[in-house]
Amino acid sequence: WQRSINNGTSWVNVGSAGTSNNNLVINSTSNGDSGLYRVIVGPDVNSLASSTCIATSNSVRLRVISSPQLSITGATSICDSSTLQLTPQVSGGNAPFSYTWTGPAGFSSNASSATITAARSIHAGNYQVIVQDVNGCTDTSSTTVSILDNPAIAPITGDSVGCVNTAIQLSNVIGGGIWGSNHPSFVVNQSGKVSILGAGTAVISYTTSNNFCSLTTQKTIYSNSVQLPADFIECNNSAVVVNTNDDYKPTYSNNLPTDKYSWQISGGPYNYIGG
Repeated sequence: WQRSINNGTSWVNVGSAGTSNNNLVINSTSNGDSGLYRVIVGPDVNSLASSTCIATSNSVRLRVISSPQLSITGATSICDSSTLQLTPQVSGGNAPFSYTWTGPAGFSSNASSATITAARSIHAGNYQVIVQDVNGCTDTSSTTVSILDNPAIAPITGDSVGCVNTAIQLSNVIGGGIWGSNHPSFVVNQSGKVSILGAGTAVISYTTSNNFCSLTTQKTIYSNSVQLPADFIECNNSAVVVNTNDDYKPTYSNNLPTDKYSWQISGGPYNYIGG
């Protein structure tokens, strides 16, 4: 067998001559194996070497194209019930590419990425993907995924409503967590005591964690406030009604059906009717 890399201008022998070498086998082809190939046939090995009484075949062209090279990216240690996502990274080859994923618990997919929402312990194990390019060239890669246990978590207990300049004590049966607040007027310390500095609504959080995973539970708490309208003028001896049905009604925040109100008036003679 002979090969030419200059379109047949010159030829070099490939392999060794012999009666058993009627087939040419190239293991693990590379781009350097591309070129024209032909076979020379003679009555014996010596005739091949001396080009005596030989016959030369037609030539065929071998074109070795680049195969895709595949790797997998993505977190391989994730917390229980979180999203598992593995993404193939392909270099070389010729687009478009197709993918075949297989994995634990009968997982299979032809999407470019392997995605499992709320992955559980049954999804731990080996994931394999095969990529194939437009020329049919393939590569395979695999990775092992671990599903880690979450820490324990429980609901936050304690009052949901408090007055300004007072405190609410919250608690959680799971110890060792971190308390937090999303409101500057609701300050929580690490024993769960919430100091209420102003009216509003706050979300108090409690987060537990282990070496890798964390969980957070939340509780909404309120603090009431009341705002009267701007000063107003009424004629002498007339009646002024300030209630929820009048233009002069007060504005409540976080009003609850069980709330009670007490009116106070100061300055000047008046007749007060209220409750």
